[in-house]
Amino acid sequence: MIRISFTEFENNLEKYIGLANTEKVIISQEKGMSFTITPIKNEDQANYSDKFVHDILQVNEEAELGYVTRIEDPNDIWKSIL
Repeated sequence: MIRISFTEFENNLEKYIGLANTEKVIISQEKGMSFTITPIKNEDQANYSDKFVHDILQVNEEAELGYVTRIEDPNDIWKSIL
């Protein structure tokens, strides 16, 4: 198990997504919020609808192409989005 800060995750996204295939990665954010990265493997896809899997895979492709919005201030996400 690896526990990292959100900033560390954001700065090394590809590294931790790769590690999530073999280890549990927990991302800790300020104010006590934590998240885990859960990869979808082929054998797991039976547990999800086809649309859900398609949407997740499409988002991954778009992120790899750079279609992302960086949140500069997690306390004011709308500033980065709008």
